[in-house]
Amino acid sequence: MHPLVRALLAFAVTPAVFAVSFVLVPDPTGAAPVLVALAASAVAVPVAYRAIARAEA
Repeated sequence: MHPLVRALLAFAVTPAVFAVSFVLVPDPTGAAPVLVALAASAVAVPVAYRAIARAEA
């Protein structure tokens, strides 16, 4: 699979991470869930990218 396609599939994890962060970190201002989602996405996207690459091999 082309690396660009793999990257796009890995970025598909981000909306789910954002949704979960808004449920787990309720904050009326919205700052904390966004920060948690950004941090979690920074970890989840590379993990998903590598998992897709390993599944192909």
